[in-house]
Amino acid sequence: MSLQSVLRLGARIFLVRRKLVFEAGLDELRPAEARVPARFMSGNQNDLPRMSEAVHDYDAPAQEFALERLRAGDRLTLAESGNQIVFYSWLMFGQLDMGMRRYLPISSDTAYLYRLFTVAAYRGRRLAAAYFWLIRDQLRQQNMQRVVSWVEARNRVSRRAFEAAGFREIGCIWHVQVFFRTYFLISPTLRARLRENISVAEAPAAPAKAAQQA
Repeated sequence: MSLQSVLRLGARIFLVRRKLVFEAGLDELRPAEARVPARFMSGNQNDLPRMSEAVHDYDAPAQEFALERLRAGDRLTLAESGNQIVFYSWLMFGQLDMGMRRYLPISSDTAYLYRLFTVAAYRGRRLAAAYFWLIRDQLRQQNMQRVVSWVEARNRVSRRAFEAAGFREIGCIWHVQVFFRTYFLISPTLRARLRENISVAEAPAAPAKAAQQA
């Protein structure tokens, strides 16, 4: 057995991944423009065949999951440049996918952003930053108050992109695989924060009624 095979087997027996959770209120998202001509648009199932594994990191299981999520009401946004898809991202509502279709309920005024991707030749052109600014008004029209997402802790480039756009880290999800069984660990504090309705939490308290005079 080769060393590579041994490492693969070891990863399947025991694996720990740390996923950092980020959030931003819509008013905290920062204005940005892409540094390359690009047209953002809504995507649908007819666009999925245009997204390849080699260029867009979209293999057959990802295509299947995309169809599943489109039917569930998730929103796909694409960016085209030169008639080619150079960026895509998804929004989910009411829940957060921790991985492997394990969903965590979130508040009704929060959108979960996932599978954000820029093709290699267009990275560093601020397409993600422009997308964040684009969805700000779209989500506001849906009475959303904030956006949340998670990033692999080792992905420093994505972490910096989220922070530069106005997101802040609020906790983490531990993704643990032991002997072919998978667990997701999340603190009660983070779980409660994700379920908290921001519009209610920030609403001013009602004034107390004046005591009746005797």
